[in-house]
Amino acid sequence: MAEAVKRGPAAGRRNVERLLAYIDQIDAMGGTLPSAKGALNHSAICEAVGVARSVVHQNPSFRAVLEAYAAEHGLAFSSRATTAQTERQTGNDEGNGRPYKAEDDRRIRDLERQISRLEKRVATLVAETVALRAEGKRAECTEDDMILRGGRYVPGAT
Repeated sequence: MAEAVKRGPAAGRRNVERLLAYIDQIDAMGGTLPSAKGALNHSAICEAVGVARSVVHQNPSFRAVLEAYAAEHGLAFSSRATTAQTERQTGNDEGNGRPYKAEDDRRIRDLERQISRLEKRVATLVAETVALRAEGKRAECTEDDMILRGGRYVPGAT
């Protein structure tokens, strides 16, 4: 569990020392740091080391140790790394071995714009459907009311 918030260079160095001690302990047991789906599990590591999760982002030395460990053990530093970044770095589209091309970014942007337009269209159609259903309910009520009163109902006439 994370202890009381300590700040400053001394606390940063102490956090890195704790991480290195934890890595040594894990290596001595023949294991690896906690990971999920091929990437380091920052939350589990921070909990085991006894630091807040934010230390990974705020302490460059702590982050550098984790990045080096991940590279050394064939793990991704973070599961949040985007596929596009990975593709750009490796020059490959993971999965099919096709080289990365600049046209891919354009295609992605075009598809995202198309998705946005279609989502807006769906929202408009849903709103129209709701309005038409409400109008239909009002017409049914008016027709039922006229029948009850014995009057004549002419749709569309006011």
